[in-house]
Amino acid sequence: MKKEFVIGCFLVLMLTGALINNHFLVKLTEHVTEKITITETYARQEDWVRAERSAEEATALWTGSDTYTHLVLRHTEIDAATDLLYALLEQVYVREAGAVKAAAQAASARMTSISSIEQIRLGSIF
Repeated sequence: MKKEFVIGCFLVLMLTGALINNHFLVKLTEHVTEKITITETYARQEDWVRAERSAEEATALWTGSDTYTHLVLRHTEIDAATDLLYALLEQVYVREAGAVKAAAQAASARMTSISSIEQIRLGSIF
């Protein structure tokens, strides 16, 4: 009976860790996506100074979480998201509103994808 109790505690601990990880990842991707959306809005208004600042903040937020993301995500996902954020930043720097919109949509879609892939489902537990 003692073994079963220890195993049960261990499973609860693992599930709790997974839920905390999921919450943190969702919040991270939501914040980055919010910055991306703000960047697109400023670019549409041709307020390039604010668009640059917002795009730089989104990129810094994502790359500043490298220690965490490299532990919990596949490196291909991290690299793809990073590449898309830098592509957005590049389009902001060249001040192409149409290209910023496309880059922002691609980066936002990647963030949403990362968040949804890491969701906890019954199929991922059993």
